[in-house]
Amino acid sequence: MPVPRPTILVTGGTGRLGRLIVAELIGQGAAVRVLTARPTEARALLGADIDLAEGRFEDADALAAGLAGIETLLLLSPVSDTLASGQTAAVAAAERAGIRRIVKISGSTWTIDPPGATHSGDAHAAVEARLLASPIETVALRPNAWMQTSLGPALVRAAATGTLALPHGDTPVAFIDARDIAAVAVKQLLAEAVAPGPLILTGPRAVNGSDLAGLVAQASGRPVRWARLAWADQEAQLAAAGVPQAHRANIRRFAVLMADGAAAPVTATVAQILGRPARDVAAFVAETLAAVG
Repeated sequence: MPVPRPTILVTGGTGRLGRLIVAELIGQGAAVRVLTARPTEARALLGADIDLAEGRFEDADALAAGLAGIETLLLLSPVSDTLASGQTAAVAAAERAGIRRIVKISGSTWTIDPPGATHSGDAHAAVEARLLASPIETVALRPNAWMQTSLGPALVRAAATGTLALPHGDTPVAFIDARDIAAVAVKQLLAEAVAPGPLILTGPRAVNGSDLAGLVAQASGRPVRWARLAWADQEAQLAAAGVPQAHRANIRRFAVLMADGAAAPVTATVAQILGRPARDVAAFVAETLAAVG
């Protein structure tokens, strides 16, 4: 007889990572509900049949309605000034609703520890502390720099210009594919018990700017060199993409820490949880450049 799947509420389900998690959960037969403040956009992204609960973390009644009948919560939201207050409100609502498990997508471990390392890391640390104090079964995932956000646009520009401009320079980084983050999250949502956390997630190796330039050259068939991306140029790119100024300052701090080697350590956590190796950056480079021709 099939083991019944839990009913899962996903917050942040319309973002890059959230969409991956929702799709994988549905693919594995889980009953999924998505909390969203933009239901029209959510249906366009996730499909007309997706179960939606309209509301925000700040709306206690909407949270209560969204959590009705839910067993497990996937806690994910964008970096903002209200990250800590919103997510802790969701934890409190989950306790009132009798939720069995919470899986939180947190920040990279080097943004959280030591305290004060980054503004967003301190916010995630506050939520993790609240989870540790909760009677609910919880686990926090701390993914390293994502390939899709930290590398994707730079790879495409490098293939076109011959220069791979990186804000952290030539320092090695153990980039992780967002699809592996999603896969680990789904495992923790559906497992009989969560793994001891926090789960520090990285790719299978750390690569520097020279390594990445070589991979882009191989995939694009043209010479590529790496260069350090000046902050003024990176900020202009972020502003053009609509990133708020407060978060741009946070990203600048990320680049400083990465340049100091904070994102270089490699863990085997992804392989241990999934039973397969984490996706390698070489495959991501080839896939990304093939997609743009």
